[in-house]
Amino acid sequence: MQILEKDIIVKKTEGRQVIWLHTELVSHWLKLSQLYLRKARSVYKDTVPACHHSKTWLPATGAAWRWGKSNGEIYFCLSDIPNKAPNNYRDQLPTIDELLHLKLTATGSSNTATPFNTFITSYISTHKAGYNKYYLHYTDKQQAQLSAAAAGLAGTAAYIQQCGIKANNLSFYQCAAADLQQAGATYLPAYYRNLKARVQGLLAGQKITDLVYLKREANSNALTHGADADVEAWVYDLRSSGCNYTNTYIARKVGIMCSLFGKAEPSQRWFTQLMETPLCEWITGPTRYGSKSRHGDRVKAHVTLKKALHAGDCWQVDGTRVNFIDFKLNGKEVFLYIVAVRDVYSGDILGYSFDVTENRWCVHAAIKMAVESTGYLPWELVMDKFPGHNTTEMETLFADMNKRGCRTTFTSNPNGKAAIERWFSTLQQVFMMGSDYYYGEGIRSRHQFGHRSYQQIKAMKLAAKNDGWDYDKAEAEACKVVEAYRTTKLSSYSRRYKMIENSPEGLHQQSEKPNVTLLDANQVIYLFALKTKRKFTGEGLLNIQIQNYAFSYRCADANVVANHKEVTICYDLQDLDVVHLYAINDKALKPYLGTAHESSVQVYGPNAEWGKYQRQQAIIINMQQQREQLLDMKLAAGSEFTLMQGGDMDKRSYEQAETGEMYAAGIIPEVDSLDGLVDIRDSY
Repeated sequence: MQILEKDIIVKKTEGRQVIWLHTELVSHWLKLSQLYLRKARSVYKDTVPACHHSKTWLPATGAAWRWGKSNGEIYFCLSDIPNKAPNNYRDQLPTIDELLHLKLTATGSSNTATPFNTFITSYISTHKAGYNKYYLHYTDKQQAQLSAAAAGLAGTAAYIQQCGIKANNLSFYQCAAADLQQAGATYLPAYYRNLKARVQGLLAGQKITDLVYLKREANSNALTHGADADVEAWVYDLRSSGCNYTNTYIARKVGIMCSLFGKAEPSQRWFTQLMETPLCEWITGPTRYGSKSRHGDRVKAHVTLKKALHAGDCWQVDGTRVNFIDFKLNGKEVFLYIVAVRDVYSGDILGYSFDVTENRWCVHAAIKMAVESTGYLPWELVMDKFPGHNTTEMETLFADMNKRGCRTTFTSNPNGKAAIERWFSTLQQVFMMGSDYYYGEGIRSRHQFGHRSYQQIKAMKLAAKNDGWDYDKAEAEACKVVEAYRTTKLSSYSRRYKMIENSPEGLHQQSEKPNVTLLDANQVIYLFALKTKRKFTGEGLLNIQIQNYAFSYRCADANVVANHKEVTICYDLQDLDVVHLYAINDKALKPYLGTAHESSVQVYGPNAEWGKYQRQQAIIINMQQQREQLLDMKLAAGSEFTLMQGGDMDKRSYEQAETGEMYAAGIIPEVDSLDGLVDIRDSY
């Protein structure tokens, strides 16, 4: 079969040489039909992700028969042609060097008529990767330059042989030397006579490594400053000190020691090179910087943690000062603080609360907002030991959350909740920057953009004073910043997440949540409300004390009053008009009984609430009637005994007896509660 130049394509992919063979060439050499190769292409394409199907050269997936298309022709990658027994297809093909030679000598090739500069540029690009193995002990940059020089020297020799040029033709070398330097073979001699000597040596059979080597490799004239073990020990001793001496101070102290012991003093350059070696930094870093310094992070031990897999796997809670200028509250200059609840997976801020201090009620409100907005408890809740974390209210809340499957973790280490710590920085640098009240980052910030100028802050305070800057405006401005973060696409400001065209809020909504505990509205109320236990008095009346104030509530449900002597009252300080009632038992989930409304009535003065008084009286009368009806139903069970007594009987006893007879005859169904209670008097 006549081989054309287009039958073999050489491509450079990720710094290595890749050879592609025409499908007709593969079919001829391996005795395979085009139908078989077409099927192989289809099978390989199924292993490639759909987003790459339109590419000219399909990416490598590890499967056999990788292929590509160029100018309407099909090519197979040589390295991905299978070589498994018993066929061993790849072994049946020529070697890489043979294929490259076939390409050079193929019909239609014009290499022999190509100018030297074009030929050598192509030759170096194609062959230099094959010489990397001879220069493995050099740096990557040196290896690349040496390999290019070796390929340039070999290409020059090949060009001479192909074109029939004499090996001592000086005019050729004068032109070739400049072309080689321009083609990237900078480690070859720029002087044409020295280049001629190298080429003639290669043609004479010398090793390529003896002709192409690192410049000044054998030069030993560089000035070196040595030191014995004692001098190095003094350097390491001073460098490992927690005093964290400067390089100049260490060199000066060691110089004094050398003069005392009669040793030659090393140069300043020697000291610098020794103390900046990775070994010196690694073994002296922990004691030099200590455990609290950020400069010792490179030598600190840590374990790499994977990211959360689903929304709700972990929430992190933390508080910090909002970096807005201060305002007056009760005559004092104060700052606004925020407590935020952040989902680790999506980064969404599910709940947040503001105050002028970081306190337990602020944390309580932020967690409550997060649970109410999502309708679930996370698998784990991580927070620090905020002020008031060990109070009765918070310990009760965390105990109830644990009973429902939410794990609570307290940590004093910032790395224990690093995600939300970094979020505060993102909030400042991205979303607070545009605020007219933002004064800059914290005092420890080393960013050049970390702080506003003194004049700018002075002007901001003056403008804020004129605008009536106070707590309400500070809270509204902070809410606007947080909500902007929640709804902004990550790709609009993050280089790390530039491919994510979604906001934190959207990520949380779309994520699966397999590890959360779903809650209904009544369970959420029970979790976050303040609780107390009280017994019913006077037709469903409940009297409680809230912050030294007396409140009265009345339950209008006769079934609750009839079946529960004592209940748990859950109330919210923000809304004391209504309380929620729950049954008392040993179960984690308390049955919800309903609501009770505030029942105390003002009857004095111009604001007397006589309408409310009438409504309370109606509830009492209805409760009494239902109680009497329930008693009548119970007494009706003994109706036969009442009728057998004979003589005169009161009307109510007769009606009870008649109702019992109707129950016995099945005319009306029996009931166990007051709902749907039927009395014979209702038919009159």
